[in-house]
Amino acid sequence: MEMFGNYDFGSMFGSEYSITEEQKPKKEKKKKETVNKNTKATKSTPELQRKIKLPCKVIAGSFSCVIEGDEEVTLEALIDKIKETGFDEIRLADVRAIYCPKEYAGTVYVVSKISIPLGDDTLLDLENDLKFVYGEQKLNFSKEDFSDTEEPTVLELKEKIYEAFPEFKGMDVFYDISTNLATIMADKQPALKDGDIISFPLNVNVCGERRMVMEEDLDGTTVKDVVAYLTGEFSHPDVTCMLVGNAECYLLCLHAKGVSVSSAAKTSKNKKAKKKEPKYPSNAIVYIVINGYHEQLKPENFEGKEKITKQDLIDYFKGKFAIFSSAEKTGNMKLYYDELQNRLSITFEPGTRGSTYGSRRYDRSWDYEEREHYVSTEDGHDPMEDVIFLKEELNNVLTNPMSVCFNKEILANSILPYGGCKIFANNVAAYIYRNERGTNHLEKVSYKLPSIPKRVYDAIITYFKGELPNEAIIQVIYDHRHNNFILQRPEHVDATPVSVTSTFPVWSNPYLSLVATIHSHANMEPFFSPTDDSAEMDQIGIFGVIGRLGSDNPQMLLRAVYEGGQKFLMNSVLFDLSKK
Repeated sequence: MEMFGNYDFGSMFGSEYSITEEQKPKKEKKKKETVNKNTKATKSTPELQRKIKLPCKVIAGSFSCVIEGDEEVTLEALIDKIKETGFDEIRLADVRAIYCPKEYAGTVYVVSKISIPLGDDTLLDLENDLKFVYGEQKLNFSKEDFSDTEEPTVLELKEKIYEAFPEFKGMDVFYDISTNLATIMADKQPALKDGDIISFPLNVNVCGERRMVMEEDLDGTTVKDVVAYLTGEFSHPDVTCMLVGNAECYLLCLHAKGVSVSSAAKTSKNKKAKKKEPKYPSNAIVYIVINGYHEQLKPENFEGKEKITKQDLIDYFKGKFAIFSSAEKTGNMKLYYDELQNRLSITFEPGTRGSTYGSRRYDRSWDYEEREHYVSTEDGHDPMEDVIFLKEELNNVLTNPMSVCFNKEILANSILPYGGCKIFANNVAAYIYRNERGTNHLEKVSYKLPSIPKRVYDAIITYFKGELPNEAIIQVIYDHRHNNFILQRPEHVDATPVSVTSTFPVWSNPYLSLVATIHSHANMEPFFSPTDDSAEMDQIGIFGVIGRLGSDNPQMLLRAVYEGGQKFLMNSVLFDLSKK
């Protein structure tokens, strides 16, 4: 294994540690030992030095095993023995830890720790083989497995894992670039509540073993009853067991309740995760928010490249607008790409000017040479200010489909409602939100297009009923040029009675806007499941679910979502069922 950066010990610690020509045949062995040291604990904790008597049963969410023997070993040594059994997920110190109850009775637990996963745009390290592990479910990946992708990321890794193991669909994948291992982060999924009623038969992955639970096996039908039944042989008062996942196959997740746990190791810091740089079509329509400038890009503007980066845009526009030169230094430029309209909107984050108490918000566009060119002389309002302070302007953004803005702040005064909030508006709706401690809270959603008539609603119901007993999904699109609604079915769909995944075609027509994405729950009640939350909550848009399709009166539930914030909507906000 090559050391990261291809440095020898002399370049890192001084010439006296350099490898001589005579030592070069041993070079590979020396490097291998160094890498292994990086993945072992460099500082042992008192808990890790605690001794236990073998044999020992090990219980984890993804596996269980017995470590044989008759000697006493430390927890640190036990971790090494678990590694030797082939359950590599114990090496992922960021998400796995050992808990040994004070009253040791021959069982220790591998519990989950809270950890922040790398983003989906993180590049994979495929110089060495990458391994996915979850108990006995294992996959090895090499460069050849991603030959259809120029720069494979965690997102492509997830897709391949979901393809091989459908029961993991929608779950977070933890990828550790230091060990080049990936596993399922069950503890990051919304857990079912103890009082929730379970539908049977029930598939559950218990310690790596897939088990089928029937209603007649239990005394009750709640989640609490199921967990008690599944964990009766190894339950412990200090270890919480929860069900997470989806109806295809739930996972059992273990947490230690307020007790000390020992991390397996400090992972190596000799590799840093790299993010995949987003690329955009070189024929996109560019919209610069601060001055309303539009331009249809062409590949020849970028030496024939079909895809361009943020830096390509900076290089192209900085000769026209001085703010792009400033953005190259400050990094305050943000891009928003609308696939449906093939439109690339460019905005610039505001800063502050002046002392702490006397400062006011300002846009760096105040520092442009071109400032006077863009100031409106009609009403004295400078569009480069990233603040809405006129009532007429706010009303226009809330009601006019052609009036868009990206995260402007509403001035806090006695005239404007929602003062101090921010507003994001596209051609379909305006989202007024308040950000508190990094979390968005939707205060108001203003739908700006005509109501969807009953004939469109009836067509959706007819399509969903035709797909029974499976779930189905459809998009409602508005044609601004012809003032009518279009129903778009997915190009590819994978549906069961309890789930649906799909791929929709990408529109490049600037006159079309995505109004809502609606899926069915077959004959179940309409509700937004944890899987729906995982798929929708980080997006911007309106989503719906329709259930009870077997009845005379199907039921519908709608919500608007803005990057983690949500607000439920009355059906009448979007639909007018009295209008044919």
